[in-house]
Parts: sequence; structure tokens; C-alpha cells
Amino acid sequence: MNFTSNYIKTSLFFLLFVNLTVLSLACDEPTNETADEALSCVINSDCPLAQRCLNGVCTETITVAECEGDECDCLSDLDCPDRSYCDNNTRRCTRIECELNSDCELGLVCIGRRCLIDLEADQDRDGIPDNADNCPMTLNPSQKNTDLELEGTATGPLLGDDLGDACDDDIDNDGVLNDDDNCRLVYNPNQRDSDNYGEGDGVGDRCEPTLVGVCGECGVDRVEGEVLYCDNECEEQDRCVPGRARCVNNVREVCDQLGQWESLVCGGDENCFEVNEIEVECVPRTCVPDSLSCSEMGESIERCDTLGRSREELERCQTGTRCVENNNIYSCENEICFVGTTRCSDGNLQRCSQGVQWLTEPCPERFVCGFQDGEAKCVQTECGNGILESGEGCDDGNRVTEVCRYGEFECNVCNANCEIANGTTQYCGDGLINGI
Repeated sequence: MNFTSNYIKTSLFFLLFVNLTVLSLACDEPTNETADEALSCVINSDCPLAQRCLNGVCTETITVAECEGDECDCLSDLDCPDRSYCDNNTRRCTRIECELNSDCELGLVCIGRRCLIDLEADQDRDGIPDNADNCPMTLNPSQKNTDLELEGTATGPLLGDDLGDACDDDIDNDGVLNDDDNCRLVYNPNQRDSDNYGEGDGVGDRCEPTLVGVCGECGVDRVEGEVLYCDNECEEQDRCVPGRARCVNNVREVCDQLGQWESLVCGGDENCFEVNEIEVECVPRTCVPDSLSCSEMGESIERCDTLGRSREELERCQTGTRCVENNNIYSCENEICFVGTTRCSDGNLQRCSQGVQWLTEPCPERFVCGFQDGEAKCVQTECGNGILESGEGCDDGNRVTEVCRYGEFECNVCNANCEIANGTTQYCGDGLINGI
């Protein structure tokens, strides 16, 4: 019993040894001589594109096509040589390309021990996927983007870009490349450098020192560390600080990002108005510049200022007088009536003009000056009331057109419209039979 058992074990061991030897001879392994000539490596990216890092040596990739016959067919990983595995899809021994993502080239990831294209690649390995990385090919985990962060500020551009600083050749987006920019992080397209009596020192004025305020038209008093101080004798409102705005002689001025005043003229019928130190508006004029006028209640003569913004009192009228305009001449005249009041005078309607004279306003035909609701005005006349009113030629108390007395060859009568007209005649011999 023991002899048979030992014989079976020895036979199985011999068969296993033979199979392993055949497989080892069937798939070529790199020789020591090849390894000596190859480059040393740690990960696949240390090797040329056509090679992989195997056991610390850059080695040509072995694919199933290099296998002889069908001897590289497999059912499991045990059927494959070292550094190979059995591909479940092809049932062929396939070289192991990677164990970790770092074993693959940039843009590839390790999936099923093979380096494949990553649909959500992080090519620079900074932890930010390419589709969200502002520098997908350059390591920049902070994603810092100076020009976008400073967009619209005193030291930044009007518009930033989407490139991170690590791959942006113009970090401040001022149109001057980093290598030539004397203020890489501060927007200064004019590259002004006034040091050394205008010869410059290679560092732009906008970043030497870091400007807390720009003096603009004012002189520079001193520089202490990183702070620039303007001349104390210069008025605060004259200092050009980026973003500040003001009105000068009715002209809007805005301090631009370079610390220079930019003029923005208002329209011809508008005035510059300072809302606050950073906001100015163009508003419509309230009066014609340098023109005269009476105050609203007529107590004084006023003049509009030279900018058309407000009126100032030129002369105040004494008690009993008021401001009057006559042919564009303004004066204080004796007041005789209240402005706008009316009265009837000699059958005519009169209205008080400027409080110093009565002006007659003729009533239209068939209207007469009278009182209605306590106010003098032109009222329509009534024919036939026996009262001769304005617009009537006669009024005999009725609306009947009479005829001439019998025997008269002609006469005048008051007709139905209170007008004097020729009457109808009646006499013997007129060919009509008339009653007496």
C-alpha cells in the first residue's frame, strides 16, 4: 500500500515538472544579457513608449502574438509564465503591464493589470480630473489663477482667463508675457518703470512698492516698506485711487486701473453729479446756465449757475412788489392783483398777469363775461330773455320772428335768433288776401 502511494506521488511530480518546463520554453523570457543592456526603471513611465518596467528593467512588451503555436493558451494564471496572467476574454497568456496607476504613462490608468485610457483622466496626477483642471498637463493641486482672482480689482485685469498660474504664460493677463513682464502679478500693460530718473530698475511702478494708494496728479511724499504715501498738501479728492470717481468742471473723471484719471464727458444738457467717492452720474440740468428767472412764488429774481445745476437769488423783491418778466427783462414791479385771478370789466373778461396788470381776454361770439361757480368767466348768452347780451343784435323777449305792420312797405324786426332782420311786408295790392 505504501509503495503504490509513493509511486503515484513520484509520477505526478514528474509530469508537473515536464509541463512547467515546456511552458517555460514556449514563451520567451528576457535573457540576462538583454536585461543588462536595457535601461533600469522603477515605473513604466521611466521607460520608452514601446517598453514596460519589468523587475526594475525596461523590457520590450511581449504580447500573445510572440508566443509560438498554441502553447500560450491558458485556463488560469497557473498556466502562464512569471509576470503574466490568463486573460479571461482571449484565454491567452498576457504580460502584466501594471499593478498601480503610477505604473502607467500619463493619461492611462491600471485596469485589470493593463494600462488603458482613463475616461476621467488626471494626467498631471494632482488630484484634479482633467475636465476640471485649469492646467491638465501641469501639476497644480492649488489651481491658483491670479488674473481670474483679481478680475475687475485695482491691481487686476478687467477680464481674467481660465488658465492656472502653473501653465499661464501671462499670469496677470495684461498682454505682456511673464518672462518680459516687470510686474508679473499686477496688471500693467504700459510697463511703466520710472526709477533711476526714468531709466528704470526692472520692476514696474505698479508693484514697487505694493501701492496702497496711487497719488495720480499728486506728488509722492515718501515710501515706507510696502506703503507709498502721497504728498500731504495734495487734496484727498485729487488722489487717483483705482475705482475712484469725481466731477471736475462738470466733467466725469474715473481713476483707471493704472492710477490715471480718465475723462467721461456728460451730454450737453446734463450735469456731473457725485453720488459718492466711487460713483458719479450724469443728470439732466435743472435750468439753463446763466439764465434769469422769477422764483416760483415771484418773491425774487434768480440766476441759474454756470453749470445749470441750481438757482441763486440775485434780487429779492420788497413787500408789495413781485418779480415780473417783460421781453426777457426781469424786474420787481408793484403788485395789484393775485396771479391767475379773473374779473369782468365793461362786459369783458380780464385775467391778472404776473400780479401787476390786468389783461383783457375777449369772449367768443354769443358769450359774455359773467360769474359761474363764483369765478368770472365767459358764459354763453340766452336769446329771448329780454336782455341784450354780448353777441346779440336785439332781444325782444321771445324767439319769434315778427312781420311788418299791415300797410308798411318795409321794416326791421328782431328774428328768432336775436338778430335784426328785414320783416315780411303786408299791404293792399300785394296780390295776397291778408287779414288786418
